[in-house]
Amino acid sequence: MDEPARQLARMNRLYRAEVGSAVSFRAISAQPYVSDLVSQMYVQGACTNNWDVVFNMSLEQINKSLREQYEELKTSTTYKNVIDTQTKYEVVEEVWAIKKYHIEYGYPNLSFYTNNNDQARLEMEILPDSSIQSCIQTGTDQPKCDPPKTIGGEKLTAKVKIGMIQGTVQTDSGSHNVLKVQLDMQIGTFDISNIDLSDDEKVGFNLALKAYFVNNPVVFVINQLDLTQVPHLNDLKPKGFYFKPLKTPSGKEMLQLFIQTGDRNLLDYSQTFLNNTPDPIPLGEECSLMVRSGLFFSSVLSESLNKNAWKMEGVNPGNDKEAWTAKFTQANVSGTVDLTPLNSSSSGGQDGSTWTDTTTYYIPGGNTVTWSLADMTMEATNLGNMKLSGSQKNSLNFIQKHCHTTYSIFGSSTTCSESKMSTDVSVGVLANLPLDVGGSGREQTVNININNQAVTITGHMSGGGPSSSDDLQAQVNQQIQSQVPEQIKNQLNVSFQPISVFALKNLLFPSNNYINFSAAYVPGDLLIVGKFTKV
Repeated sequence: MDEPARQLARMNRLYRAEVGSAVSFRAISAQPYVSDLVSQMYVQGACTNNWDVVFNMSLEQINKSLREQYEELKTSTTYKNVIDTQTKYEVVEEVWAIKKYHIEYGYPNLSFYTNNNDQARLEMEILPDSSIQSCIQTGTDQPKCDPPKTIGGEKLTAKVKIGMIQGTVQTDSGSHNVLKVQLDMQIGTFDISNIDLSDDEKVGFNLALKAYFVNNPVVFVINQLDLTQVPHLNDLKPKGFYFKPLKTPSGKEMLQLFIQTGDRNLLDYSQTFLNNTPDPIPLGEECSLMVRSGLFFSSVLSESLNKNAWKMEGVNPGNDKEAWTAKFTQANVSGTVDLTPLNSSSSGGQDGSTWTDTTTYYIPGGNTVTWSLADMTMEATNLGNMKLSGSQKNSLNFIQKHCHTTYSIFGSSTTCSESKMSTDVSVGVLANLPLDVGGSGREQTVNININNQAVTITGHMSGGGPSSSDDLQAQVNQQIQSQVPEQIKNQLNVSFQPISVFALKNLLFPSNNYINFSAAYVPGDLLIVGKFTKV
């Protein structure tokens, strides 16, 4: 086993040994510190239970934010919905009383209960153009109607079944790539016994609206994101989601959003839970965003790191309880290797003649050498950083040229011969890749942030003759260590723009709220923690 492999093995043993003590240090029932949450997620491996993204939010904060958003948008016609219905009953024989209802209702205020995991409250503003019209019809004559009576300004409230609220995301066609985030209230979502209207036209009005909401699916548009000018990743484009209120073992009340992205369909609502992560919001934070490790390592990383002819792919562990990793299938670095320090010469003479022997070394085509770092892996650690490691065997091909020159009174003559030589050079890489939060406000980003000192490069050579000389070994190692870390740093210092866009322009808040990132980690699944901030 060469030195890079030995270092990797030692590091793996240390990581695993540290985890057990870190997780058991504090009681699981207490709201965890972020370091404990990171360690728990590392031990579990894959926490999102096959959901692409799980968004965990403080229930108190989300209700406050949704209320503020409702107050701002409740009369906006952008989010208007319309009901046109009527009731008809026979007053006396061949005489019919008809009520025509034109109801325009606005942006919904969806709020969640602290003591009810099955229902949520929905409140809608009835907009000014809404009306009730009374008509009388005799026999087969045309109805005779009074002028419509305006009922704008009233509120419609209802309890809805959370498990039947399915979030969907539609994409408008045309010149703009606009995502419409909708709440799809399926038939039976509304509780007929809890719809109430504070209007004098109680009986008919309530009956008509109750019948409509109970027997018809209702769709609310709660957000529109124009991604035309925004960098995004199709695999991370939201497709559908479910809400789920949760009270954790530590007593923390939160709302969870279980999201599927790309072309992946929603799982069954019964699967809306995290694997062995009972308290997903750490102490001192108001929210956390978790991205499935398979999505992060196979799509997000490759989107950012497939550049400069480097190529990466995700590695499926074959077990949905374990975290994915990634490996580079193509990764070349280069360096200048000068073999002139290996050159040597000797001379001698007798009987009136002298001779000189010279041995020189050179690399065909110039002194620039390319080394492959393919098969390097990136994986999660219990500290939340990623680890880059690997060792790749390369061949260094060079020419040994030997010349013998003799000098006499008759002149000089030189004969030269060349030998092709080769030696194996094993290049080992070990690097710690911490995530960093940069920027401010809605321009925040999640980045890998490393420096040259964080990258450890080692070289080992094999072969006979000059290949085993201290001079050649030192020359190659010096060039690798001085030139390769900077290339790796430049390749890996990237921003995960799709993650930043997803979190900052999130599903629920078209208004003035966004997440202020505190920190980001990769203990398996990607974890971002933070607080809500109002512009």
